[in-house]
Amino acid sequence: MASATPPSGVDDRVDQMLQLEDQVYDALHGSQYRALRHLSVECVDGTVTIRGVLNSYFLKQIAQTVVMAVDGVRRVVNLAYVAY
Repeated sequence: MASATPPSGVDDRVDQMLQLEDQVYDALHGSQYRALRHLSVECVDGTVTIRGVLNSYFLKQIAQTVVMAVDGVRRVVNLAYVAY
């Protein structure tokens, strides 16, 4: 049985996505807003999806701004839920 090898460049794209994800987490964790540290992120081809629960629309907007400032992020899908 032959082993399947990924097409050329796939490993590089996966590495880039994981590196971008790490940079986004670092940016969120480095923020002065502690609530942002509990968000989860998913990165695919420069699009970052944010998920989690925040207690204000202000924090939701801050999260989006922090993520958008990371080099390599092309688009942010902010699915964070605001619970009062």
